[in-house]
Amino acid sequence: RTVVVVLSFRTEEVPAAHPIRALAPIQSFVLSPFGSAETRALVESMAGVVPDEIHAVVARLSEGSPFLAAGVLSGLVEALALVEGPLGWEVQEEKLADLRTSRRAAAFLSERLERLPEDVLRFLSVAAIIGKEFDIDFAMDLANESATGALHAVEEARRRHVIWKNAAGTRATFVHDKWREALLARWTPEARRALHLKIAERIEESDPKRVFDLAFHFDEAGESRRALPVALVAAEEARAQHALAVAERNYRIAVKAGASGQ
Repeated sequence: RTVVVVLSFRTEEVPAAHPIRALAPIQSFVLSPFGSAETRALVESMAGVVPDEIHAVVARLSEGSPFLAAGVLSGLVEALALVEGPLGWEVQEEKLADLRTSRRAAAFLSERLERLPEDVLRFLSVAAIIGKEFDIDFAMDLANESATGALHAVEEARRRHVIWKNAAGTRATFVHDKWREALLARWTPEARRALHLKIAERIEESDPKRVFDLAFHFDEAGESRRALPVALVAAEEARAQHALAVAERNYRIAVKAGASGQ
């Protein structure tokens, strides 16, 4: 008998040192963005038949991303631009007109975020600094949040399709980079650097072998001198695992540190 094993993963979600990176693929596939027909099918699989103007808004704001399409559709319902009527979904033109001014997905998502409870928004803003994927307990500690508060924030964000949790319930991942970008935009540059430094120093104290995280957070904190040695180690580890994009990113961090004279 012949056994075929098909393995797929999102490159940004697998650490450079993961054994999967050492595999040499026979063939790689690049997935194209959704067209209008695929986006329409996704929307209808979630909500059934909706008015054509809703399809147009979702297609424009999602820019071919199925993750964003799901988020935009949920946002239209949250904003009461799309409501259930006696004969099916109905459009509230006044609400939809306000949302049409969001010419880009990032602006639309920012508006959705502002409708979150303040404690949930604060927790997610801290988590966004940690990274696309984050340890829930670590984010809870950084945000000075209680276990109950963190659980509430995670469940509310999951319900609104902002994040998903792993099976163990210990880690969470932002569904799309644009969610994280919108959250990061809420920070001032000074506050972002300070939190990156706090994260880096905690990782350095608790698990100094996490060189990829250390290089990233020290670099984002503007601490080039401290980023340099770990960035070089991270780059070599990534190169050994054939994660060339990750290796290049860390070499660039090291080069920047050298150029800064720190």
